Amino acid sequence: MDQPKTAFVLSGGGLLGSTQVGMLQALVEANIKPDLILGASIGAINGAGFAQDPTTAGVAKLTQLWLDVVDQNPFSGSIIERVSTLAKTRVSLFDTDRLEQLLSNQLSATNIEDLTIAFQCVAVQIEDAREVWFETGPLVPAILASSAAPGIYPPVRLDDFHYMDGGVVNPIPVDRARKLGATRIFVLQVGKMEQQLPVPNNPISSALTALEIARRARFNAAVAKAAQTTELHLLPTGSNTILSVDRAAFDPREAKKVLERMDSAYAATQSYLTGIN
Repeated sequence: MDQPKTAFVLSGGGLLGSTQVGMLQALVEANIKPDLILGASIGAINGAGFAQDPTTAGVAKLTQLWLDVVDQNPFSGSIIERVSTLAKTRVSLFDTDRLEQLLSNQLSATNIEDLTIAFQCVAVQIEDAREVWFETGPLVPAILASSAAPGIYPPVRLDDFHYMDGGVVNPIPVDRARKLGATRIFVLQVGKMEQQLPVPNNPISSALTALEIARRARFNAAVAKAAQTTELHLLPTGSNTILSVDRAAFDPREAKKVLERMDSAYAATQSYLTGIN
């Protein structure tokens, strides 16, 4: 019997993405190895880092990247600095300089195809409102395009087009993994997908709840279809955070909880994997 084709699917989620590092450590220790890694937004950053070195040493390097985020928080800056960036970009509170430097320092691969594990990340091509998958070519620009969260980072220009966060169109790309032939999928998501949503009580929470509903609807449809032909595992975060509604994804204060979220996700995922083996 052929071995199952295993895919790791890493969702978007901004600073909550540190949970994925704990999940990856638990997967490595359980000797579960991917044939394919797919990432959206922060999942593209973590996914590329792991695809470069899918070992305990690789997870340690990815952990260091997150510690660098704490020290050089790409979402930090005074109100004056944010207003200045907004005046310069007209569309975002932050520029990509710090994030690009962090990625360049941590990723030794120049091109996507140089990574140890097959890797793809998703972005939105703005002009055509089209979902685009980067499978080959320069690695860091592709990751920047995939993680250009609207209002947080400016769109990334590559050749003749502009790109923004892939999580807008495919936040947890289970359907992509299925279409590429995966028969066993591990989903590294950062929100509490199974928890009921609270009823919004103000305009901001209404907008965020709408985003979370759209995210879950896309994910649930993909899961329903994938469940017909694949073995699907939704890894636990070990926390009660609901991604969009908690507004924690890009809160600078969230950087201080990086190690806490890693440890929580590691323990929860380790327990889950023990139960399926």
